[in-house]
Amino acid sequence: MEHTMDVKSFWMTSPSPSVYSPFDLSAVPSISPTAEPSAGIDVTIDEVYTVIVVNSFFLFFLLYLHYRLAKSLQPLYVGRNFHVSESLRVQVFDLNKFLSWMFDDWSFEEIRNKAGLDAYMFMRFLRICLVTTSVASFYGLFVLWPVYYTGNQDGEEWYVLSMQNVDDGSPRLWAGSVFMWVLTLFIIWNLKREMDHYTDLRLEFGGCVEGDMDAIHLYSVIVERLPKELQDDKALKDYFEEIFPGKVEHAGVIINYPELETVFKERQTTVEKLEKAVAIYQSTSIRPTHRIGGWQWGDIFCFEKKTQTRESTVQPLLEDNEYNVGDIVDSIQFYETKVEKLNEEVRVLQQRAKLRGNDVDLSKKSAQCWIKKTLKFLPKHQQEKPGDKDATTADDESSFLSTLEQIDSEQESLIDTSDYEKDLQISAVNRRRPGQKYDYSSRWQWLFGILGKDFTYDLFKFLRKQIDEFGSESFKSSTGFVTFNSLVTTSIAVDSSCTHHEGLIINRAPEPRDIIWRNIAVDQAYSEKKKRSAVFIVAFGALLWAIPIAFIQAIATADSLSEVDGFEWLSESNNSALAKFVNGYLPVVTIMGLILLLPFVFEFIGKSYEFRKTKSGLETSVMNRMFIYLLANIFVTVTSGSLWDSLNDIIDEPSDTFEILGDSLPEVVGYFVSFVITKILLGLPSTLMRWGALSRYIWLRIVYSEESMTQRELDMIYREQVIRFGREYPNLLLVSGICFTYACIAPVVLPAGAVYFWFAFYIYKMQFLHLYSPRYESGGLMFPDICRLLLVGLVGGQITLIGYLSLREGYQPAAFVFLSIPVTLSSISELKSKGRKAKNLSLEIAAALDKNKTKIEFDDDAYKQKIMKEADIHPLPYRRENGSLEDAITTANENQD
Repeated sequence: MEHTMDVKSFWMTSPSPSVYSPFDLSAVPSISPTAEPSAGIDVTIDEVYTVIVVNSFFLFFLLYLHYRLAKSLQPLYVGRNFHVSESLRVQVFDLNKFLSWMFDDWSFEEIRNKAGLDAYMFMRFLRICLVTTSVASFYGLFVLWPVYYTGNQDGEEWYVLSMQNVDDGSPRLWAGSVFMWVLTLFIIWNLKREMDHYTDLRLEFGGCVEGDMDAIHLYSVIVERLPKELQDDKALKDYFEEIFPGKVEHAGVIINYPELETVFKERQTTVEKLEKAVAIYQSTSIRPTHRIGGWQWGDIFCFEKKTQTRESTVQPLLEDNEYNVGDIVDSIQFYETKVEKLNEEVRVLQQRAKLRGNDVDLSKKSAQCWIKKTLKFLPKHQQEKPGDKDATTADDESSFLSTLEQIDSEQESLIDTSDYEKDLQISAVNRRRPGQKYDYSSRWQWLFGILGKDFTYDLFKFLRKQIDEFGSESFKSSTGFVTFNSLVTTSIAVDSSCTHHEGLIINRAPEPRDIIWRNIAVDQAYSEKKKRSAVFIVAFGALLWAIPIAFIQAIATADSLSEVDGFEWLSESNNSALAKFVNGYLPVVTIMGLILLLPFVFEFIGKSYEFRKTKSGLETSVMNRMFIYLLANIFVTVTSGSLWDSLNDIIDEPSDTFEILGDSLPEVVGYFVSFVITKILLGLPSTLMRWGALSRYIWLRIVYSEESMTQRELDMIYREQVIRFGREYPNLLLVSGICFTYACIAPVVLPAGAVYFWFAFYIYKMQFLHLYSPRYESGGLMFPDICRLLLVGLVGGQITLIGYLSLREGYQPAAFVFLSIPVTLSSISELKSKGRKAKNLSLEIAAALDKNKTKIEFDDDAYKQKIMKEADIHPLPYRRENGSLEDAITTANENQD
């Protein structure tokens, strides 16, 4: 017999153990049949119990599986020490004890010193979320729950503890508005303190070398939109030498050579094919062959025992252009020859690129021509003349203006400077003045120009320029790096404008490991156009995001599925326990699966469409866009259930729209409780499993025997595991956004959010210290953005509360909450300003660091592309004899972008 219990009595008493067992789904307490059904896709208390039972099984299964795998596959699960220097290694927790990592001693200082500032700021943000939800849960339990529980609306299920249980216009509504104000002030107070702490850490980070970083990025700047005159190593160095005499250590312009990049990639692929062919021969004693131009599994076509019957069909070794499609060739000989040819081709193209970038005459003229162009706006009496060299001082020789005296007008120039010479003879008042050409024209010509001739001419000129740029600028290299010998010079170069011309954007250089090298040569202006168009693509997708979310919420219930032919057995009346499982689990898991696809889409847009140049910039882009979609997911879920079920009533009675929505707006709180619980019991343990690395390892072991695997494939187990902050931060924002949305309306969500952040705190702590290896170190650059997004989510919760209070006739409490929005927006602006200031060192700190610094040897190749540094490559041996672990680690990670 099914146990029936009133919600209020269930709140006051707990079920007897003899009646209820957590593993007996049929004995789960259910709501009385007289209760009103929930709106939309809301999940009942019974269904949440079912979710907890099922997910608890997955929780313990995944934790135990992780415990077993960590013992047998240490490089995949506790492999951080393999990839970092000895000073950054930590003592691994006891692998023989279940969950010993949860009780491992640690401190924030250890994370800061061992895992880096990016990891440290992630943990600090996680702490902010944990503290906020814990404090809010405490006061929600002892303030809001009693206020709402003693309301007069006789709410059912979750809603007995929500604002829905309070009378319209009741003074009790003030409890929610005051609680939102306290929550807002508490969050802002926490974020400001953390931002002050972050600023101190950034100042420390900007002047010292940490971990495995290269010191060169502290003294370097990246220069974008270089003019043609400065697109040369020597010209770029000469230009900055004129501005900062004696302070330039090195300068280099990125080589944009698509042909070299293509050959470089083909060579790497061919080497891997050769290694595979050798591995097959070593394991089978049969020389593999493949068909030219045919579809090949792994590009190795046939290596079966029937080779003897086909020896007559194997073509002798020929030149590449002498083969025909369909010819069968010996794979090892073919790829060996091809690797040799590609090595030679790479050497030739590298030499050609170096010659192209070291044209002495062009270098001698380019910097001078650009400087002369930039000075054309000076008054004539301030422009040096070629005959005045004897009147200049030694300081003038090294000044910015003295470059004009060094130009030999009789020597043939590779760049036409006639336009610059003409401009110098024209005063500033007569240069680029609108309407100047009509000064001595007839009034009819002037009138004709004013009425549209000039506008039309400039419009077509602009459109033609845009078309030309669209077709050409993506292949134009206008990016360079300049390294100085002092921090003061670096700070001045970043904070000041070197030229008044459009372009020549100077920013602090990223760490070399942070650069996406395949995109570094893309023109910044072209990339910006792509970014602007991507904004519309993402915004349009966000509008369409409501369609799959609403569709899932509409059909992912037992009753909806039971209407499909063949699924009648899912009807709630036929199978109550299964229906509870479907209603509580299916919509949550389906939407979570859909959300998992978003980062891959946004990473593709950022890397392959917008051509972002740094990994940290790419992760920030993914984070911002994920936040938009996840915020849309919250509010689509909040409204879609009510709109979906109430649409007919609204159409029939438009005047009752606000009343209808007011009754149904909070009625998806059960869904969000189930969602957060699922993320606690299933989502967080899944992050421990490293499904991508594990599936790659299992795939290689299933498809190939160990004998037929190459040394490179065997080394892949040592591939470093990295955290993608752009994926992880939005998960925290999603849960915090849910808590902010329902903190005052239905505070029953808050304890679930607090448990989520508590469990996440331990999981990420363990992974930062024992698993993740930093691909790069940006110095916590994402922290100001994530704090800003947290406050944006808080504004969403404030707006939701204002709307709901208005619908419940709590106009004065709603007005009181409205006043918190300007305070929050002001804090967003303040945090953004602090974040900008924290990016660069102040001059006083830079000067102090310069006085105490020791001599640093810079690597001139640190900002040189791999295609210009790497010489010949050769295949790895079939098995590495007496090879070191360092060799295996290097091979496993050499091609990670």
